[in-house]
Amino acid sequence: LDAAQATLAEALARWPGSRDANWGLGWVALRRMQLPQAIGYLERGRDLDPKNTLLRVNLAQAYYLSGRADEAQAEFRQVLQLDPQNGAAHTGLAACASIRGDSAAAVREYLEALRLGERATPQLGGQLVAVLRAYAASHGDADGYARQALRYFPTDPVLKQLAGAS
Repeated sequence: LDAAQATLAEALARWPGSRDANWGLGWVALRRMQLPQAIGYLERGRDLDPKNTLLRVNLAQAYYLSGRADEAQAEFRQVLQLDPQNGAAHTGLAACASIRGDSAAAVREYLEALRLGERATPQLGGQLVAVLRAYAASHGDADGYARQALRYFPTDPVLKQLAGAS
């Protein structure tokens, strides 16, 4: 990352209006959890190329990690206006809904992200199980959602239990 950061900083010094240099420096700062710097670079990149959904997802993630869930949610929604099939934006909206305590919206967004092709990672499975448990606790019946989730995580014992499967 150090070499990339140095090269991108040099490019930005030469071409201050470079979307790619701003995006690249923002991505490096995001990976290093230097969130204020990441947000600054990524906001400039977004302003230079407002239709770049990958950049905007990175910006929304930086907002989310900074505790700015409302801004993250707004940015994820903007991504979906540009690309309704963006699974990363649905995953981000699910995380925002989960923080707000809206387990129903979180479950729907996680399932939509998976339907659109987001990788069924153990981390995503854990997040989905957590919101399904919260949904079951507050709404009672989670078996329909749990059955949908089993398509992506067929061996998960909690999902099987929530779905009423053995």
